[in-house]
Amino acid sequence: MDRRIAEKIRANPALMNIVRAQLAHKLEVHRDSGCRQAALEWQRILDEWPLERILAFIQEDSERANRLRQSTPFVGILTPVEREEIYRRYDPRAA
Repeated sequence: MDRRIAEKIRANPALMNIVRAQLAHKLEVHRDSGCRQAALEWQRILDEWPLERILAFIQEDSERANRLRQSTPFVGILTPVEREEIYRRYDPRAA
C-alpha cells in the first residue's frame, strides 16, 4: 500500500495536503496520549524532509518506518477501491 501511496503522491504532490490535514487532526485529538509522540515525529519528518525522502521512508523496511506506519497520517490517499485491489492481490483470503 505504501508503494501505491508514494506513486500517487509523486503523480500529484498536492495530495500531501491530505496528509498534513490528517496529521493536524491527530495532533488535535491526541493531545495527551502516546499517539501524540508519533504524530510529533511525523510532523518533524513532513516539515524537515524533502518529498522524495518522505516517500522513500514510507516504503522503507526499517524499525522506525514500521513503528511510524502504525500511526500513519497517509490515511485517505488511497480510495477504498484501490485498497481493495491491493488486498485482493496480496491476500488470497480477500478474494
